[in-house]
Amino acid sequence: MINVLVIEDEKASSDYLVTLFGKSTLDIKVQSIITSVYDSIAWLNANDCPDLIFMDVQLSDGKSFEIFNNFKVKSPVVFVTAYDDYAIKAFKTTGIDYLLKPIKDIDLNRALNKYYENKLLLYQNNKSMSLQATNTGIKDRFLVREGNHYIPIKLDDIAYFYWSDYAFIKKFDGKSYLINHSLSQLEEMIAPHLFIRINRQIIVNVNAIESLMKKENTYVVNLIPKFSEDVSISKESYTNLKKRLS
Repeated sequence: MINVLVIEDEKASSDYLVTLFGKSTLDIKVQSIITSVYDSIAWLNANDCPDLIFMDVQLSDGKSFEIFNNFKVKSPVVFVTAYDDYAIKAFKTTGIDYLLKPIKDIDLNRALNKYYENKLLLYQNNKSMSLQATNTGIKDRFLVREGNHYIPIKLDDIAYFYWSDYAFIKKFDGKSYLINHSLSQLEEMIAPHLFIRINRQIIVNVNAIESLMKKENTYVVNLIPKFSEDVSISKESYTNLKKRLS
């Protein structure tokens, strides 16, 4: 899930942006929509930094660059504006893209792709330090034990991670391996564009999803290889998976 803050003083523009988010295959949650410099600074001081900010330049009480003068913005920012005069100044902040109104689907997707590219690059650049300090960071393989041997398993070969008293890896070839991490830890260690947590028990590779179905009042995911029982998910997860897979 990408937690997004929208800073935009025109309701029509913010409504349109939220509509575009809804069309995206990514799981985007709008934390708040703010219309002024003053309220933006207050919100940022009172809340955890969002994953991504969509920010207009011209706000109801001034230019949004004043926010950076009063708060150390750590989140990447996509500037959304009707003016092309501020692009250079925007990229001197934490800006990663500069979109001119009216925004098109392709523009939004480009900005979101930049966000993911920057996020993965940041993980890769800090991978060694991060793993030593917290045992987290994006990994491209896991070392597991098989008999008296240790073997590396590439991330692309993993169909899903599942919990059954302990965490296990399930490969596409059907083999399972015990792994010494919790599912919550694993969520921080694997590529978010490839894996998604669908319930408390399973983190699945999107390529391992065979089908989605609704059974009366329940929602079920069929996986490849098959899981030992029906994989039930929430209605919200069902909706998010449909978007992700479309």
